[in-house]
Amino acid sequence: MVVAAAVYTVTMALGISATVSRRSFGQWHHVFYFVSCATAALAVLMEPSWFLVPVLVMLALMPMTKAGSRMHALVGSVGWLCWVVALWWMSHSV
Repeated sequence: MVVAAAVYTVTMALGISATVSRRSFGQWHHVFYFVSCATAALAVLMEPSWFLVPVLVMLALMPMTKAGSRMHALVGSVGWLCWVVALWWMSHSV
């Protein structure tokens, strides 16, 4: 789960850097997004828990938003916060 959250963070950082620099890293951003989805799915298979559901919902909603829009940034940020909460929850439930 930590690896999946880290990959999502890298994907977000790439998207943020593209927005700030007004460049398009679309190809790399999409590759990382795919890896992010794959690692999230693997995390769910390895650690099936209800607190990963919001992460999956955010990953599913992301392609429905326009790149560069506020909604895209909002969904991405909420997805990252879901990862933070999931990692916090997992570390405190042991």
